[in-house]
Amino acid sequence: MSLRFQAWTPADAPRIAALLAEPQSAGLSVARVFSCDLWRFMAVFAEGAGGVLALAGDTLVGVLLIERRPVQWNGVVRKGVLVDTLSVHPRWRRQGVATRLQVAALQVYADSVRDAIVHGVFQVDNQASLDMVRPNLGWVSEPLDAVLLRPAPRPPSAPGIEARLARDDERAAFAEGANRYFAEHLLHTPLSEASLQELLHCSIDDQGSHDVVVVTEGGRVVGGARVLVTAPLEQHRVVGQAPADRLRWWLGGLSHWDGGMRTVRVRGLWFAPGHAQAAGVLLDHIRHRWGRLGGLALGADPREPAHAVVMARPRFYGFKLCVKANEPGAAGRPVVRV
Repeated sequence: MSLRFQAWTPADAPRIAALLAEPQSAGLSVARVFSCDLWRFMAVFAEGAGGVLALAGDTLVGVLLIERRPVQWNGVVRKGVLVDTLSVHPRWRRQGVATRLQVAALQVYADSVRDAIVHGVFQVDNQASLDMVRPNLGWVSEPLDAVLLRPAPRPPSAPGIEARLARDDERAAFAEGANRYFAEHLLHTPLSEASLQELLHCSIDDQGSHDVVVVTEGGRVVGGARVLVTAPLEQHRVVGQAPADRLRWWLGGLSHWDGGMRTVRVRGLWFAPGHAQAAGVLLDHIRHRWGRLGGLALGADPREPAHAVVMARPRFYGFKLCVKANEPGAAGRPVVRV
């Protein structure tokens, strides 16, 4: 099979969007549907966006999208490359396209990945292709649940605890608290008051936005999260559900009857030690405020205490993803070579 690989350009955006709208898994899968120009979307909502195409003749058969941004790894800020999307057309799967696409991306973006933390989120179907590039990347696996939060009809009520949008004078406290919380955990994008200000001004046609939400106790910021609102610019469609699950998600307000979802992403949930209850109030506030837009997605590491609070609740549903990252220079693991 003869394939060629090249970096993507604005002219490629329409056919990439069409490919991403295909089911990404033989089982339960979530396809992405864009109602805006994909190039503009990535430029606004993804830092340092780039991508590599796999072409058979003039036919697009696969794509890998990346984001280049710093990450905090075990408390140290490093250069980071996030593999945001890996997609192969259904007719070309199980033919080694995903593996070759990842290796090609290492070559196309050699300067970006050299001595960088390369990480990504993949549906479990792509585990085999990830294992194939293990010699190139020295991948280590981390668990993650993509959790869908059911909308809440009423705002939360907890004496002395308030969840709301962050005020201008609270952004520094939010960034400091988030950086402290994630200092002992893998892969965190370091925040600052300036970076939060920049995120808050990102939008396309005033339809998508970033928001910073805090939860206070006794007037002090004790937790927070970032909310990425992409609906209706980016929607998702659940594919491969059993009829009973489809009915359950529809009754629970997670998706439309046809499997369509308008998702809002919750990122970087954190809370101060001793304030686990505040995390629950924060999520209930997010579910109430943004739930009308559709499914709310929270990327949760089930090992962490903040997410254990979330995962214990029966009104939250999830499906497993595979998270991979490599640590350059770690004992027993190879440095990224390109």
